[in-house]
Amino acid sequence: MLTGFFLREYRQRGFWNAVGTILLLSWSVGHFGATVALTESTETALSLASWLVRLLLVIFLVIWWTSSLARERTERFEQVLLSLPLSRLVLLRQRLLSWLIVASVLSVPTGVLLWAMGAEAISTLQWMLSFMLELWLVAAVTLFVASVLTGVGSGVMSVLLFYLFMRMVAYAAALAQAQWTESETLNESLSDVMQAMVHFFPSLHEYATADMILHGVPWSLLGWQALQTTLFLLVLLLAGGFDFGRREVAT
Repeated sequence: MLTGFFLREYRQRGFWNAVGTILLLSWSVGHFGATVALTESTETALSLASWLVRLLLVIFLVIWWTSSLARERTERFEQVLLSLPLSRLVLLRQRLLSWLIVASVLSVPTGVLLWAMGAEAISTLQWMLSFMLELWLVAAVTLFVASVLTGVGSGVMSVLLFYLFMRMVAYAAALAQAQWTESETLNESLSDVMQAMVHFFPSLHEYATADMILHGVPWSLLGWQALQTTLFLLVLLLAGGFDFGRREVAT
């Protein structure tokens, strides 16, 4: 099974050293915030730590995954994979599955970190699951972008910009309600387009928030996030199966 083969890459000590450094840095920043806070030191520490660990892990994984695919192309290993009696879609699915496993595993120590810093157990579990779903989306976006772009720098920047767009699209839709032009038709069209994007893209601004780790959320919200994530994963996986070089569905 290719998923197990792809997971062998994560036996590298450098990968886990980087993850440990991110966790330690997030704890340090959270602890520093607690020491300088005049009130609600625990809440300050949790807010800072949850924000930083999420940001740094997303950036780290995007760079790692993009660099890994670029290295395979450089070493011609991608051609070896494509020579196997498997369709491109199957190869993408196996790789994505390995990335989802890694994302799921990494969500556990982040939850443990926040729990050790004083978060409630239920809130920690909810935040951890929501963060896992967010990392799943990042994995799918990275795999899709890597199917289109081959450069490491362009790939990383494109994924991070797309990630930022998904986090900001709801706010952009709210701003689109204002009257930006004198044309009522143009304003309505802009608003409709932004609302369509809100319904298509996952509500990433609601994933793994500070409010979730501090106060918890209804479980129905996590169910909705799981549904959004699953549907978007399928869309990106199918889109990644399209060979943009030949402009056809790759087999």
